Amino acid sequence: MLILGRQVGQSLRVGDFRLILRGRNPKNAEITLVYGHRVRIMTVAYTLAFKLGKSITITPYPHRGNEFISERAMNQVNFHIRAPRDVPVIRDEIEAVRTQQSA
Repeated sequence: MLILGRQVGQSLRVGDFRLILRGRNPKNAEITLVYGHRVRIMTVAYTLAFKLGKSITITPYPHRGNEFISERAMNQVNFHIRAPRDVPVIRDEIEAVRTQQSA
């Protein structure tokens, strides 16, 4: 299992899927899911797992910070990702650097 924290507006790629964190509130996370030319906006309750394809499971959890990062924590969600080892999981900022280096 891999755990990645994303702030509102940040995305990550899991295999052929892109997840973009649109927002969060105390009970759920709002996510844009992009697969090919399909776009789906979904609201997922924390601790409720959802599947991507046949072998990828994503579970959002609220990020809990201390008093020093509480404002940042309010805009962040931790994604618990279960996927086979051959499925790449790439944060959007890493993908941007890779694209820039290959150009």
